[in-house]
Amino acid sequence: MDDIDSSRDELKIMLFKIYESARKEDRKVIDVLINLINKLPNKEILDCNIEEQELITSYIDPILSPILHRPEGNNLFLW
Repeated sequence: MDDIDSSRDELKIMLFKIYESARKEDRKVIDVLINLINKLPNKEILDCNIEEQELITSYIDPILSPILHRPEGNNLFLW
C-alpha cells in the first residue's frame, strides 16, 4: 500500500509542477487528473458491480466537478 501511496504522491507532485506553467484551460484537465488520483480505487474494477452512488461519487464527480464547478463565477456544481 505504501508503494501505491508514494507513487500517487509523486504523480501529484509532477502534475502540480505542470499546473504552475499551464494555461487556465489546461489547468482544468490537470485538476481532473488530480481528483482521479485522489479518488480512484487501487484495485481493478472489471469484475465488480458498481452501484449508482459509487459511480457518481468515485468516477463521475472527480471528472465533472473541476470542469463545471466555478464558485468565482457563481456556477456551482451540486449533485
